[in-house]
Amino acid sequence: MLNQEAIRRHLEATLPMASPGYRVDANETIAMARQLEYFFAKIYEVEYPLTEWRKLIPIDTSVPTGAQAHTFRMFDQVGSAKIVTTYAEDLPLVDATGKEYANPIRSIGAAFFLSIQDIRAAAMLGIDLDTRKANTARDVIERKIDALAAVGDVASGLPSLALNGDVTVLNGAGVTGGTDLTGNWSAASATQIQADLEKLTKVPFDQTLGIHGGTDRKLTVVLPTTLYSLLATKRLDSFNMVTLLEYLEAHLPFVGEITSWARLNTIGKLAGANTGGNRIVVFSKDPDVVSAIVPQDFEMLPMQPKSLGYYVPCHMRFGGVVTRYPKAMVYADGC
Repeated sequence: MLNQEAIRRHLEATLPMASPGYRVDANETIAMARQLEYFFAKIYEVEYPLTEWRKLIPIDTSVPTGAQAHTFRMFDQVGSAKIVTTYAEDLPLVDATGKEYANPIRSIGAAFFLSIQDIRAAAMLGIDLDTRKANTARDVIERKIDALAAVGDVASGLPSLALNGDVTVLNGAGVTGGTDLTGNWSAASATQIQADLEKLTKVPFDQTLGIHGGTDRKLTVVLPTTLYSLLATKRLDSFNMVTLLEYLEAHLPFVGEITSWARLNTIGKLAGANTGGNRIVVFSKDPDVVSAIVPQDFEMLPMQPKSLGYYVPCHMRFGGVVTRYPKAMVYADGC
């Protein structure tokens, strides 16, 4: 959030009255400055809109905003120890091998227009300058990144949470030839759905030898909203008022959270995996496992005079969602 001193400097650099030949009286100058100072402060004080990516994915802001790409190195250990004698000279050699993974960083932008008459009218009437345009600019940027965090962008090379070729995929009945899971939850019993989720969440635990899914690193299950609402309204049985969702949250051994994301409702079609189109994502919400790269969070750039008003560019930098340990994740299609 901008502090008051930063806002003041921003206004001094961008206010219309700073332009040569722009003539207004002193009172109008002061009134307009106060309006814009409030305007900029208000935008930065409003909470971020309720897009899901910020709640679901750990955010990494450590990459400098000027970077054009980001790289992480994955190291592996090679070799093993053995029992040796006191004077042994044939100790086994060990080594560490590494591989680099590079991804691009892209700018995401939108803009809005403030007319000089709107600013003057608000100053004259003593009312606050309407912030809806600026909020809309920020909202559309947030929604764009929400989509990119889910499905990425092939043309731009941005990686995503739910379309990673290194993650294991289990297929249910909704996929041609899918036999890994029962699937088709709308027609499945509570017992079958529970069995599917138990099998699904067991995969990261087994693949990481119990590192992810254990007591300190529970898994997050992200469902399409269509499946989440099904579990939230389906009773455990005809004699029990407990919903299947409530029961599963309390009894799945490797799971710490079950939530939803509308972006997963049709993502399976993008993956070319199934006819139903939905995809379940199970992952360890550990920043070492997965993180969204945000070198530059939302910012409003200096206002630019244009016609009878001011053009205000807005900007973010996004490097996609990096998955460093794909074995701590699993997908399910056709449920």
